[in-house]
Amino acid sequence: MISADRDNVPHHTRRAIRFIAVLCVILYVNWVFMVARFQTNVMFWDQWQFYLPLFQEQGWWARAMQQNGPHREGLGFVVSGWILGATQWDVRYDSVWTASVLLLAAGLAVRLKWKMTGAISFLDAWIPLMCLTPGQFETILAVPHVSHSVLPFALMLLAANVWLSSSPALQYLGTAAIAVVLTFTGFGLFAAGVIAILLVASAGGHALVGDRRRVCLAAAGTALCAAGWALFMQDYVFQPSVENFRFPWTPWTDYARFIALMLNLSTGEIGQWLPPYLLGGMLTLIVISSAVSILWLWLKNRRSPRHDVLVLLMGSGLIFVAVTAIGRVSLGPVAGTAPRYLSLLIPMWLAIHLAAAISARRPMAVAATVCVWVLAASSYVTVFGRSPVEWPGTIGLTRADLNSVLHYGTNKAAWVEVYVATGRWEAAQTALRDFLHPNPIGSNFDDKFRFLRERKLSFFAGEPERGDYMPWLADENFRRLVADQKKSTPR
Repeated sequence: MISADRDNVPHHTRRAIRFIAVLCVILYVNWVFMVARFQTNVMFWDQWQFYLPLFQEQGWWARAMQQNGPHREGLGFVVSGWILGATQWDVRYDSVWTASVLLLAAGLAVRLKWKMTGAISFLDAWIPLMCLTPGQFETILAVPHVSHSVLPFALMLLAANVWLSSSPALQYLGTAAIAVVLTFTGFGLFAAGVIAILLVASAGGHALVGDRRRVCLAAAGTALCAAGWALFMQDYVFQPSVENFRFPWTPWTDYARFIALMLNLSTGEIGQWLPPYLLGGMLTLIVISSAVSILWLWLKNRRSPRHDVLVLLMGSGLIFVAVTAIGRVSLGPVAGTAPRYLSLLIPMWLAIHLAAAISARRPMAVAATVCVWVLAASSYVTVFGRSPVEWPGTIGLTRADLNSVLHYGTNKAAWVEVYVATGRWEAAQTALRDFLHPNPIGSNFDDKFRFLRERKLSFFAGEPERGDYMPWLADENFRRLVADQKKSTPR
């Protein structure tokens, strides 16, 4: 599968690997600075809902089975619960953990490139640039939620690496075990479904050539996936992510507009000068043509694990895009621009790059490399418009992204300041225009705040009057913006 001898890696390859490793560290440190500069220690929006097992002091299984909309929380919330329990529910540490998962995903993506092609070059630096892009800030800084997409992204890449194992037992049973975890962890359930299809197809392919051992292993993996889905469905209640969900939606063109804007998420500054729908339409054509090519090659090379991986990456991404458009188009096409979607779009671009890299057509490989590099690097150029002292924690944030990050961080801090001064969440909600949660009464804020206050959790830990809930490295500009938020709110 890998043409290069790993014991005799060429010097230029070793240099490229070192360069990419250093780049990963730099981008991860940038994430840590982002959390330290902008993350306020207070729960926000959906966290007040899916933290329910923590408020009820339930165990890890209740956290894994917790639903948040159409998906369950799974492994992500299990680990987050441990971290929160060890830090007095400090969401800043949860944000660092989520950023750490992105670092793991970047490493797995680079390793996948190595296993798929047998080569690593400096041009592969686009992979960490995209995998660690701060454009994913919503599930790390706004609403820390590793289960939604970040952990499924990393688990999908882990499954892809395991599928390429030379051991049939590890390939089929190991990948099936990861699929079960994916089933329970956020929108990883789409990747879990694709893995089940690959296992069934593999069992059928091996049966045709009489390979009984592999048939049994693939069948056992399929059974494991089926058991995971059966467990997932226990007490499951379908919960649309929006109240006015309707299918089919009219006009149907809203689906196309939603998807076009959704695919724009990784375009950074390109989207500032090229009309969004034009750019989104171009990217849609690239994705569709690549998906058709990947499917065709998969059907022609049914016993090729590399083509299976391409189907996993592209198929999972396409299903996520389609289901998201169906589920949230009622909010309007602009809802497709939510930054939290970006993590599960990256596998599609990785599939396009890998498909071109393993093909015999050099022009296709060059075109794919240029495409992914433009997408990965375009959001990083705005940093040069800032003073170097502002770079830590802002590298890769577009102007609009930085404004959003400051908006979330400073409004959270202003909300807590009002609460600490008045002792009433109603006053803070009124002052900050219901910023922390749209329905605090329905979410039982009275009981939850009593729980946090009695146990000195979340922003009640330490000395709230001293501002211990503020970002670890909150500077004067951040504090001034917090004060401005309070002054601009109605009394």
